[in-house]
Amino acid sequence: MDNLSDELVVTVHILDAINFHRVKNTPIVISASLDKNVLETASRTPGIASTNFEQSLVWETDRQSVKRMKTENIPIKIECFAVEGAQRTAQALIGHLLLPLRSVPLLPSSKAATVRPRWYRLIGLSSPEWKSQKPEVQLLAVITDKGYLSLGKKKAESDSERELDRSLVIFTNPEPARLNSKDDLPIQLLEERGLLQVGDFETERDLFLVKIVLKYAKQLQGLIPDGIPADFRIRYELLGDSYPCTLEKKPNDRFFIQEKIVINFRTSLQSLKRYFDEVFLIRLEILNGDQVVGLLNLSFGDLIKDGSLDEFLRRQQESTAALEVEKYYPIEPQLDPFIKEKLTEEHFAAIKCKFTLKYLSTDYQQESTKAKEHCEDRDMRDVPRTFSYNLLLQSIRFNARPSSGLWQLSLFHPKADTPLTKITMELTTIESDTLEFPNLQLSLYFSTLPDHVLETITAERSKLSLHAPHGLAGYARLDNQSLVVGTKERRSGVVILENQNGESIGMATVFLLSR
Repeated sequence: MDNLSDELVVTVHILDAINFHRVKNTPIVISASLDKNVLETASRTPGIASTNFEQSLVWETDRQSVKRMKTENIPIKIECFAVEGAQRTAQALIGHLLLPLRSVPLLPSSKAATVRPRWYRLIGLSSPEWKSQKPEVQLLAVITDKGYLSLGKKKAESDSERELDRSLVIFTNPEPARLNSKDDLPIQLLEERGLLQVGDFETERDLFLVKIVLKYAKQLQGLIPDGIPADFRIRYELLGDSYPCTLEKKPNDRFFIQEKIVINFRTSLQSLKRYFDEVFLIRLEILNGDQVVGLLNLSFGDLIKDGSLDEFLRRQQESTAALEVEKYYPIEPQLDPFIKEKLTEEHFAAIKCKFTLKYLSTDYQQESTKAKEHCEDRDMRDVPRTFSYNLLLQSIRFNARPSSGLWQLSLFHPKADTPLTKITMELTTIESDTLEFPNLQLSLYFSTLPDHVLETITAERSKLSLHAPHGLAGYARLDNQSLVVGTKERRSGVVILENQNGESIGMATVFLLSR
């Protein structure tokens, strides 16, 4: 600790949150207090999969004060609030957690940067709804010198146009009509795997990740007549559903939108290009109050230039095999005609969008010839691959006989390519308190380097949820670190299922297969 100065900072960096999304969604704020000094984050609208904060709360202090607070074991109290209007009441409190200062490491800034974040489950949850969801926050806390702040500032400046807030991941099965499937271009959602299959299932097997980021809007003021108060909002339609976007006002007449849409495809590059040319469209509306003042249709087929995977891999950098394009999409004004005339080329209303297309792997055991040719001169440990994480549920023994009817099982892991997979089944006859599942498997997929796959899977807990005919029956957090210990072919474990009140309702026998 000799490298530490007397002037120190206590930093809590809040990265992510899960299980905050609700049907009637409201923004959330995270507040942190230390020794009666309170700081809080900006509000974020919860995402379906996760909610990205990427904000640091910092208290300036000194060695003597740190020693006193550690001696007295003063905690950092983290509280999460649902924000409904300007007033915040006790009823808005979702839950909290406590970080004893004794457990927060004291390190020089050079070593503080190596501290890894952890997931914390909130306690003191305020309602049965939140108790059933079990929200968690990912954060790291460290005590260090002020040089740590300049390191963080440089990183933030290099990534000033952040990809934040909601991450909309398509994992529910849309109505067939929404997918716009054609006779010569069949489209279906492989629901258990979270993959959108475009083209022939047997022959079109390349796996791609598509990420669409609505980064920011500019010159929105030009969409309304002079003198009209500005109260801009944005919403868009995707596969028949409408999604509101969070706007964050920035200098230079910009509004950060911070919306990220992630879709995993199983297809060929040719069919994928055709899908984005002929089928996929995001219709976006700009509203001022409740009035639509601008329209925009986002399409991306023209951004995919290559005709084959072979060309695509040659064109992209070998280490990433990804296409990344940023483009301005002009907004069509919807009010008086004179508005179009006053919008010049230098000052037109537009949305900046980033489109990323990344090749992951090919979905069968033997690699395609094209992939082999691309990778033949590389160590395969340096080539990202897609690994499957397969949870075999053998049986569940309940404390009381369960009800017959429609049941749903789901498995969640925040670092999977698509975080959620689920299976629905109808159990018509239940004769005992034990359900047997001879061939039930829940699979998730992770795209990473071979040497990092275990680290990726074990970095977070999986969540196994069981929905009965009358709602959530129970769930369990799976300790992947312990499940991967055992024989290579089959790792077993017994997990306790809890209800929304934290009471045990039974136990499940599971086996983990990863390959």
